[in-house]
Amino acid sequence: MSSLATSHLRKSLGRRRVPALDGLTFTATSRRIAVLGPNGAGKTTLFRVLATLADADEGSFSVAGQGVATPAEVEAYRRSLGVLPQSFSALGSYSCAEFLEYVCWLKKVPRSSVPENVARALRAVDLEDRRDDRVRTLSGGMRRRLGLAQTMLGDPDVILMDEPTAGLDPEQRDRFAGAFERAAETALVVFTTHISVDVVNLAQEVVVLSEGRLRFVGTVDELAARGPGPGAPVSSESVDAGYIAVLRGDRSDPGDG
Repeated sequence: MSSLATSHLRKSLGRRRVPALDGLTFTATSRRIAVLGPNGAGKTTLFRVLATLADADEGSFSVAGQGVATPAEVEAYRRSLGVLPQSFSALGSYSCAEFLEYVCWLKKVPRSSVPENVARALRAVDLEDRRDDRVRTLSGGMRRRLGLAQTMLGDPDVILMDEPTAGLDPEQRDRFAGAFERAAETALVVFTTHISVDVVNLAQEVVVLSEGRLRFVGTVDELAARGPGPGAPVSSESVDAGYIAVLRGDRSDPGDG
């Protein structure tokens, strides 16, 4: 079973040690998990901790019941991980295939498996016809899909993405959603966002943060039902209404979802 669990995660930032994560504890059990919240909610800090790019000051997390604490556990987890940061950049002079081959080398993918890994990743994100194009010639949406492709190399069990559709237009977002669905067929995917349409199109379960604290965890349907019109069809509007209600504390406690 796919699952992500955090226990009393705390992380403070800056000289003033401002809490970015304030005792964060939740369990999510779906394959596609959105972390939703306003600016300053702690989304990117949580992403960095889950990606082992930053250490928590206190607390722990586990994936599929496996802890990520000891050096051996962290090393095993990193081998099973694909990461797409918000500010993704690739080597512009490389072709798409060359860039993915380079990432395979970084991930220590066996040389004999590299051609199939690269071909499968390009196919998954609809960039097969661009394999020999230079990265610098790609549109913003194509670069974002190439970023998703590199997370899929080496058959990861977990993929983490920070604001993956930021800056994409509706058509680009739609094409990214198709690639996202294919990535989630074989991996637990956790992504941060502040865009309700991404929650509707990509997520099964939602974690809502505000000021580093948990405000809600539950399905997309359950979040939509927190709004003033429960029973309405799930849409970006109903998710927005439920999200706003949760942030205002208009409905029940976080654990009720």
